[in-house]
Amino acid sequence: MYWCTAMILQICYILFGFFLHNIVQGCGITTHIEISHRAMEFFQSYYTNSQVDYRKLLLENQDALMAGSPYPDSFYDTICAKGQYHDVSEDTHWAPFLNASVNYIRKHFPQPWDKATEKLVVFLFGIVSHQTADILWHSLGIDQGFLMTMANVNFHGDFDKAHSTGDLGGDVVNNFELNMDYIPLTSDWYIPVDDLFNIYKEYYGNDTRMPKDVITDCTTLLLLGRIAEVLAAKEIFPDIANKSSFLLNQLSDYFVGGMDDMAGWTNRLWQQTILMLEHGTDGCDIPHNTLFVQCNKTQPSFRRTGGKDREKNGFFVRPDLKGLTFGDLTFTKELRGIRVQPKASLLDKIFMSKERPASRTETVGENLRHPNRVLNNFCAYSRLGWSYATGDLNSDGNDDLVVGAPGYGEVGSPQEGRVYIIYGTEDGIPLKLDIDLDLIKSNEGQILKGIGAAQSRFGSSLAVLDVNLDGTQDLVVGASSFALESPLNYNGMVQIFFGNPKTGKLDEANITVMCRKSMYCNLGWSLTTGDINNDGHTDLLLGTPFAPALGQQRGFVAALISEKGNTGKKEIEVETLGQVTGDQDYGWFGYDMKVHTKFGRPNLFISQTDFRICKKSDCSYDLNDTQTVGSVTYYELGPSPGLPVEFHGTTEFQQLGFSLDVGMPYPDGSYMLAVGLPGETVEGQIAGIPMTFSQTGAVHLVNISGGNPFTRSQFEGDRRYGRFGHKVMFSDLNSDGFDDLIIGSPYRTNDITEEFEGAEQGRVYIFYGGSKFPWGDGTNDCGNSWVHPCPGLKASLVLEWFGILDQARFGSNFIVLKSKNRIQLIVTAEHGSTYVRLTGGIAVFDF
Repeated sequence: MYWCTAMILQICYILFGFFLHNIVQGCGITTHIEISHRAMEFFQSYYTNSQVDYRKLLLENQDALMAGSPYPDSFYDTICAKGQYHDVSEDTHWAPFLNASVNYIRKHFPQPWDKATEKLVVFLFGIVSHQTADILWHSLGIDQGFLMTMANVNFHGDFDKAHSTGDLGGDVVNNFELNMDYIPLTSDWYIPVDDLFNIYKEYYGNDTRMPKDVITDCTTLLLLGRIAEVLAAKEIFPDIANKSSFLLNQLSDYFVGGMDDMAGWTNRLWQQTILMLEHGTDGCDIPHNTLFVQCNKTQPSFRRTGGKDREKNGFFVRPDLKGLTFGDLTFTKELRGIRVQPKASLLDKIFMSKERPASRTETVGENLRHPNRVLNNFCAYSRLGWSYATGDLNSDGNDDLVVGAPGYGEVGSPQEGRVYIIYGTEDGIPLKLDIDLDLIKSNEGQILKGIGAAQSRFGSSLAVLDVNLDGTQDLVVGASSFALESPLNYNGMVQIFFGNPKTGKLDEANITVMCRKSMYCNLGWSLTTGDINNDGHTDLLLGTPFAPALGQQRGFVAALISEKGNTGKKEIEVETLGQVTGDQDYGWFGYDMKVHTKFGRPNLFISQTDFRICKKSDCSYDLNDTQTVGSVTYYELGPSPGLPVEFHGTTEFQQLGFSLDVGMPYPDGSYMLAVGLPGETVEGQIAGIPMTFSQTGAVHLVNISGGNPFTRSQFEGDRRYGRFGHKVMFSDLNSDGFDDLIIGSPYRTNDITEEFEGAEQGRVYIFYGGSKFPWGDGTNDCGNSWVHPCPGLKASLVLEWFGILDQARFGSNFIVLKSKNRIQLIVTAEHGSTYVRLTGGIAVFDF
């Protein structure tokens, strides 16, 4: 059922071979352009004495930025001059080439710059972005970069295998999951050929070894590759997805070398490039590795963090274009370079690929609902709704809604983060609240801007509790990428803001919890609350799944006990708090946590989403390991605690425990632990034909009322890679006294074929508790349904965004806000782009 249609078969035939024969080893073409685009969003030069507006320069010369961003990979291609300029591409990836380029510009083209030089400067910014991204992606001079972690999580520690999948895969996933309309396939590229020829000539000591036609032809291959990537992405996506759950889940978000992190670092290195252009390079520290270039000596240096200074393994392409040639492009001499653009004949092929037949979707018999209202902000990449909490922060007797946007940026300060507090009323969220949360009025709520540090991700996690036992609720905010000393430390931080019953407003943070002794601690990744010492007061738990914990990314959970001594202004080192730690490298212990009181005793559940079943007794990597199965550890707390009980997944990529919650959906009052397994592979059928749904996802309900937990029922998704169970929650939405089960499937694609229309629109399923709550297999027995399993038919309610919002990931997070007159379910569309690209979005459903 997953095929190239006749209409696009020709395009698949022409272009698909391009990728099947690729060995791509460097962030791909699309990925590099995407990183530069994200970096540009919040870029503003710190240097105010220049006659050049660098931000304006970038915005007005997108043709040069798009061409420059993938450019360093141009000469790795083995069909480009038979690969004889491989070493030139290698040299173009490092700081000495940046140094030579800056010196060339300053020597030959003093300010004010003409148009050709402006385009050259922007092209150079693209090169700097590329250099920066590849260092983080490949762990060059740093530790635990994207591909290194991907290797340890999904490829048995084999970096080379992760490398060959990740570099092509990044482009495929980006083209599948993101709206790339900002770089239309009809875009022109400007290549400053004459300048590049002269830069190489000076760089190699008056050696004219780089012919202009080679520069033109090899760079143009990247443009053809960019077009091919887009048109073939949907066909290639399943092959990539089946190899790495890490790539699908972490491409944008991973803390060191994810897309957002690479964009943030690009922003930093652009600032250094400007200082070099304005003042020269004599006063700069320019090592081989671009990431550590430092011209502003008043700022902290970016010291090395480990990793290897391995030679960059570049972009080796053996494309079979099957008729797609340079003849499909036009080349026009312009300024000191060449403008390249698709011919009308190629545009016809592109447009034909967009004309796709109507898709098949299954909605008959489903009880669909759309939001009563939506909330947004107008800040691109803000991740609005990444985190939530509820509680009465202004002491008016109504619970308030707290919303985290850890990707929120200001010009000059990307990803500093922001938190919105929306004051609840007796009817929930105020009806007159503006759709733009940045316009919230003082009587409607409050905006917290954190410490204003770039890339700190303030708002990564949220919690509300009375931590100082003064009778007023306090707000806890995680900033998981906050860095001490060097931005490469990623220590993380948690801030606690005491509630003020007199003003109803939160002031500066009263308590700051720091992780000073560990790099990559990422403190503040997850938070939860619960009474863990059984004193009748809710305590705070802090999860740090990426923390070293005497290894690498083993993770730990720390507890801050609520007590009257938590007063005044103080800093707490997380190492001084009680902790429980993971024992497996890259297991991610503490990814999610849940506290539940049973029979008067507190119980703690902690997930380790990337736990693997080890073949060897010392758990060193082995090809026979079962990777990323996930596990949950169950602790009985109290004066005489029992031994921890661990249960884990059984198949690759299950990620058991990605989300957890406890509730009572059955009339017998038994407690159920809902466990999300968003990577579960499900056996189903389409139109009666047996079908394997890879990484569809499932939710298991584990009975924890007795002594030995056992699985009582299970629910399964109905689309490949839909990540059903990415988020689970129990809450009584219909006020019948029974907890209802809420399941998010944010990566679900409405189109059954997964090829014709959109991707990852996402859904939320609600199963009402009570006498009709499912036992056993809750999503099969589908009758005449076209697709089995059929969660949409079995669910009491199915929630979607208005219409179908492509690539929105609706259902990535949610929370319930209860007021005197109404219950509201608040749902995140993580990649919502209704008004601004990838800002996120919030849907409000009234019950």
